[in-house]
Amino acid sequence: MRIAIAAFAVLLPAMALAQPSPQSAAEAEAAADAAAVTAACGGEVTPAQLAAMTKAAATARLACFTRVAGARFNRKLPMNVDPSTVLERVSTEGTRLTYHYKVDLVAANVPAAAIEGLRTKVRTNVCQSGDMREVISVGGSYRYLWNDRAGAQLAELLVSSC
Repeated sequence: MRIAIAAFAVLLPAMALAQPSPQSAAEAEAAADAAAVTAACGGEVTPAQLAAMTKAAATARLACFTRVAGARFNRKLPMNVDPSTVLERVSTEGTRLTYHYKVDLVAANVPAAAIEGLRTKVRTNVCQSGDMREVISVGGSYRYLWNDRAGAQLAELLVSSC
């Protein structure tokens, strides 16, 4: 799989949730975005090609894909992902993509078991996604931040291995 497309494809599930149009339109939009990311970062690269690069070059290439994909995705945000959750923005730091969510809850009222269940579910989903696993395998990572309605941190999760 081409890493540039994988870097953008991880954003497709959230995009599809917000898309009222048919899946083929969402896929076409994701393909166009992936092509733009690829072009902005010097073309396609496979995991094998990344492995053949110096660590610094591979990290720089993956960081470019992450940065450009994040910027393109932010153009579509904020978006509702369910009745009580809004994906407000994504941010990038090197090869890490961070999702920033606002949840219509009060942090103090959320049981610790519910938070742990959320973390477990998200980690499982990331590790079951072939594209996300591939990005992680070449040095990428995903961070999730959930804040309550007042902006207090509800939960945090970093997925850097599966």
